[in-house]
Amino acid sequence: MKHIFLLALAILALATSCQKEDVTEFTDYDKNWFVIEDNSSDSVQHAEYEFYKDFDVPVFINDTIGSQQRVDMWGNEYTHYETLTLAYSMGGNASAYSGPFMSSYSYCDKSVVPAALRWLRENIMPLVPKNTHIHSFFLVESFYSQAFGSYAFKGVNAVVIGNASRLGKMSRTETKTCVAAILRAVLTDKLFNKGLFDEQMASFKAVATNQNENAYNLYTGGKWVQDANGNWIQEKPDIYALGFIGTSASNSYYTPSDVQTDFLMYFEKLLVVSEEEFDATLSSDGHSFSSYPAIMQKKAIVIDILKQLGLK
Repeated sequence: MKHIFLLALAILALATSCQKEDVTEFTDYDKNWFVIEDNSSDSVQHAEYEFYKDFDVPVFINDTIGSQQRVDMWGNEYTHYETLTLAYSMGGNASAYSGPFMSSYSYCDKSVVPAALRWLRENIMPLVPKNTHIHSFFLVESFYSQAFGSYAFKGVNAVVIGNASRLGKMSRTETKTCVAAILRAVLTDKLFNKGLFDEQMASFKAVATNQNENAYNLYTGGKWVQDANGNWIQEKPDIYALGFIGTSASNSYYTPSDVQTDFLMYFEKLLVVSEEEFDATLSSDGHSFSSYPAIMQKKAIVIDILKQLGLK
């Protein structure tokens, strides 16, 4: 019996050894997909390579950035497609309770890439503060998102830039708006995820919440209440008195959903207009922003951060 048992163990060990030898290991499964290779015979890829070499920022014009033949745990071959991650959630519609998301986009023509890269070199990269990591740029012709317009969108591992064929052809005013949107997207991580401005962000948030602890995600339609005479009247929150310069980027029936959205609305606007123009901006009630103390407090905090980043 003992000999049979030992023989069985030997057969099992041999089978296991053979099985291990049959498995092919691929050493490049952890390949860095965000490295751009040069191709001097392709003017577009060469321009992308030159940009990557100078700024360490890959630029893509397709959300599928590579493919690779792989073998699964059962030995079956399949093709792995590496794609850009643009959404922060698994799905669902944007609302006052969810972050902005991008629902659709159209690819740009390959021929516009060299000119778009020249525009980025001249208008964006000189303004990006040092030690700012940009995972990648994704150039598209157009996109739709319930967020901050159609110029730039901050994805997980890519900053989406729209209007690729129009970069360099916009008016001066539109160019300022586009540049501000791209910088807002590029600097989101630096502003919120590095711990550099936590104290200022806490002060910024307190301006609204000290007046109303439920200031964020607040329904702007108000509620019906009875006055002293028993008459029903509608009470609506004064979003400007609370310190907001507009409603939510993803739902106009609510105040901004969180401090990040609130701050970025200020940040982008103050990159487009001067302080004087900002102060003179009229609310929907016809009053200038300068007449709202909460807005002025928030503006001062944002201006301070802009100066620290070397922006104006």
